Amino acid sequence: MKKFWIIFKYEFSRQVKNKVFIVITSLFIVAALVGGFIVSKGINDVIDGDLPSIDDVLPEEDNEKLYIYALPEYVEYISQIEASGMYELVFVETEEELEPTVIENESLGLIVKDYENITKIVSGTSLMSNFGQIDSILNAIYQNKLLTDVGLTPEQILNYQTAHVKVETVNVGIDGLVGYAYVYGYTMLLYMTVLIFGGIISSSVITEKTSKAMELLITSAKASSLVAGKVFAIGFSCILQMIVVITAFMLSTTIFVGFDTVSNLLAMIGGIPVDLLLLALVLFIFGFFSILFLFAGFSSFATKPEDANTVIAPLMIIIIIVFMINISSMGSNLLDTTLFKGLSYVPILSPFLLFSRYALYGLSTIELLFGLFANIAGGALLILFAAKIYRAGTLHYGNSISFKKIFKSFKN
Repeated sequence: MKKFWIIFKYEFSRQVKNKVFIVITSLFIVAALVGGFIVSKGINDVIDGDLPSIDDVLPEEDNEKLYIYALPEYVEYISQIEASGMYELVFVETEEELEPTVIENESLGLIVKDYENITKIVSGTSLMSNFGQIDSILNAIYQNKLLTDVGLTPEQILNYQTAHVKVETVNVGIDGLVGYAYVYGYTMLLYMTVLIFGGIISSSVITEKTSKAMELLITSAKASSLVAGKVFAIGFSCILQMIVVITAFMLSTTIFVGFDTVSNLLAMIGGIPVDLLLLALVLFIFGFFSILFLFAGFSSFATKPEDANTVIAPLMIIIIIVFMINISSMGSNLLDTTLFKGLSYVPILSPFLLFSRYALYGLSTIELLFGLFANIAGGALLILFAAKIYRAGTLHYGNSISFKKIFKSFKN
């Protein structure tokens, strides 16, 4: 344990003092400050009522011209189309004049000789054609005429047309819409941090391997202490970086929008169910560190920097596939099938899939406890397995690397 702490302190100090780490953290802080300003500006606009109206945003457009030939007794009836505000009516004198006018203006025309039978003239059709709008308007004014004919007043007709049933929705299960947001945010955070800091660990391990420093280290400390010290140091530097960035964002928002509004935002975050937050925290910690251990273990087989992509490619592919499945299947019930229920208890996959299943569908107490046990036990096994891989990798040297050699080293 003493050697673990020595390695941890050394690696953590080296990581936070690394120029690349400092530059990346600084860029994240600047982005958080700018993001806080942008968010606060949007909040202030809502509070002050300075947001542009839809009329200011949308460009002014002239109504579409609708060319009509109608018998004199139907002119007043068909003129009700103008009340929709969608068409500018242009009447032609003869029926023969209508067709060439519609073609010339690439527009729409109507021949009205009866209330029930109206001929629609179009200049052409395509996959983008949409003539259903005028049909709906014609149906509406005809229905109004029929209701008027039976003695209803315009006020009565309006009351009947605007009447609706009051339907109250009571969700006794999981809120899928809110769960979708939770799953997306959690999955993106775990995916990005694993890839970014997995790459950093891989680079650190390969640097030690190629500089022969690993040979000296492996003779002075156990492989488990070496890999644990390195992974936990870099992992905690990641957590420190996230805390600093979030603090910068909240500070920026507080300065530009005021403490009261920030308190409201924190209250909204506090509205997230406690059980969901605790599950996310547990799964993130075990998933994040166990995957980083695997990055370190596989990277120890690289004998030169060019081998990095080869040795970590299988792990990267698994993570990307799980991420894509998790994101793409949120709109369906794929994660609730028997196959993915089983996969949600498998190490590496479980931190992604188990949280998604809990947020979207809910889990029974037994499923939840078994899932937590699988993550804790699986994470511990992955760490031990990664330490064994790391030990075997330190002994591997050669001009080329292949998975056959890696598996042979595991067997030995």
